[in-house]
Amino acid sequence: MERELPLGAKIKCLSGRLDQQMNEMFRQWQLTASQAQVLFYLYHCEQDGRQVNIRAMSRWLRQSHVTVLGVIDRMEQKGFVHTETDPRDKRSRRILLTPQAYRAKADIGERFRAANEALVRGFSPQEQALLGSMMDRLMENAGALGPGPGAPCETKEEGGDLC
Repeated sequence: MERELPLGAKIKCLSGRLDQQMNEMFRQWQLTASQAQVLFYLYHCEQDGRQVNIRAMSRWLRQSHVTVLGVIDRMEQKGFVHTETDPRDKRSRRILLTPQAYRAKADIGERFRAANEALVRGFSPQEQALLGSMMDRLMENAGALGPGPGAPCETKEEGGDLC
């Protein structure tokens, strides 16, 4: 008889599988799933009329400043973002979208939408809402385990998913 995987192991497995699939989905743009996620975040911020700096991106990604600098530098080399010194604070680098990023916007948004739709295929709207609520509770509980790097999952009030 096969043993049931613990919930944490299932979540880790799902996360790894999603990363692999998303990396493949964005390969044509030469983007990783993380880089596409950064672009999606930047699109949202721009739509809200907000500018993003490295510090804000680091907070949202829950990654170190150095790690985020590496991600942004690679995206800049690929032509998706441009960074410049913030005229109001010379210590801060703003992250700006390039024309190439705008050309990719619709396709990236559609791929994220399709991936999310596939993920909940066969779930009723009520089941999707319940799953979302349960995932929120899991993330809250995981946060109680202590600080550490992880996926961007803060609430809007905590300065999370939106700028």
